[in-house]
Amino acid sequence: MKKVKILALIVALAMLASCAGNGGGAAPAAPPAGGDAPPAQVAAEPLPEADLDAAKTSWTIAIAGINLDDGMNATTEMEAEGFNTLAETLLTDRFPGHSFEFIAVPWDGAAARIHTLLATGGADLITQGGAFIPQLHAEGLIQSLTPFIDRDEAAGAWRYGDVFFENLRYHPHTNSFDRTQTLTLPWQIGYRVIVQDSLLFEQWGVPLLPEYPTPQQLLEAARQMTGINPVTGEQNYGVWIAGNSLNMSFLEAAADHFGDLGVSGNFGDPANLEWSLNSPGFVSALQWAVDIARYAPAAAAVGQGFERIGHEDGDVAIMIDRNGGVMVGNYLRTGDYSMIERYIPVMHIGQNGGNWTPVDGMAMNAQLTDADADMAWEILKFMTGPEVKTWFFTNWGPFALGNRVIEDIVTPRDHFMQMNNRIVAQANIPGFEMNPFYGVSMQPVFAELISRSIAGEEVDVQAAMDDLQNQAVIWSAMQ
Repeated sequence: MKKVKILALIVALAMLASCAGNGGGAAPAAPPAGGDAPPAQVAAEPLPEADLDAAKTSWTIAIAGINLDDGMNATTEMEAEGFNTLAETLLTDRFPGHSFEFIAVPWDGAAARIHTLLATGGADLITQGGAFIPQLHAEGLIQSLTPFIDRDEAAGAWRYGDVFFENLRYHPHTNSFDRTQTLTLPWQIGYRVIVQDSLLFEQWGVPLLPEYPTPQQLLEAARQMTGINPVTGEQNYGVWIAGNSLNMSFLEAAADHFGDLGVSGNFGDPANLEWSLNSPGFVSALQWAVDIARYAPAAAAVGQGFERIGHEDGDVAIMIDRNGGVMVGNYLRTGDYSMIERYIPVMHIGQNGGNWTPVDGMAMNAQLTDADADMAWEILKFMTGPEVKTWFFTNWGPFALGNRVIEDIVTPRDHFMQMNNRIVAQANIPGFEMNPFYGVSMQPVFAELISRSIAGEEVDVQAAMDDLQNQAVIWSAMQ
């Protein structure tokens, strides 16, 4: 119980930043490094043919952060339909004779509320941040989707890779701790890219970043563009990163680039995690983050300092793990795409241009069985499928989706989302926040080192990681 409470605390912290089977007894399975082949799924017992006529007809779906009533999309300033309207239109059209109730779960306290709804049978389908998903399965609250996927694919009725980015099927946020069972279908995913301000690059006389920049290229460009702008005479900053980031996604991408994520193993079995926080690869990644932080605005230490990004008076040359929300939102409201043209996204610094991408998925209550489970699977596929996701994006977007329909519905001028789609296709980094030790000790140390560097202090990364490595080994031994 102590382990479960610690994990719930850590992933709750991660959920604040991002708005992502029973592993018991399984041998630890190390998460693959970026670009490696996905692990093999365990074949499930074949399901009998679905008897949908015997299923119940009333369904409850709990989703975090949604609007039930019709309203206004704050980004586009356009009218938007709420999920109650979705229940009365697309869903009842697709499933005549069935009724649907949506529960809007506030992000604040979402983990506890979803847990209660699953345990009491108060929701048939739920969405949840991916970091929570393996634990919900380990507690027996959600069921594996692998048997349903296998049955559909064997019959040629439906194929995962035709609907979603194929790699998300094996993503740590959608799988059991031991990586043998798929537990969710993607609902929403992370939207984190590297963006460069082409005007500032021009004014400083610095070549634009290549499509696939290296950490070293980012560092050198940031160094060259920190100071008084030679054209405007105003203070510029070479980079923006969030020094107090709860998930440290930019550090995860750097660690993937340098070939060592600092830990490997089954996060459901913390006693057997293998630690390498003071290895040359992980130390190089953290040293890069500390070094580039010197060229960020002081307010970045507390996650601020980005207020002018995306505007005409932008003062930051490179934005790491931001997106095009401001620029695209302005375009959708006004038709002015000058800021979209000025701000140019590039691939990330993980292997093959990847980054850590959280995946919030939709899962099925483990209490559903037989015909009810079969019908719930059909509803789940529809809720995460192209028709509903197009409706969701059109009314409440733009945001990133794991559904391949995003490639068709995003506005052609939104090169930020198009770049994110390419980054997502490389996403398989587990994410620090799934590690029970992360929020207890790792994140505070990383944040302190990076924030001190932003403030101009010198820090000893190797010494800090030697100490943290010792703490991690002791912590695992106590589990």
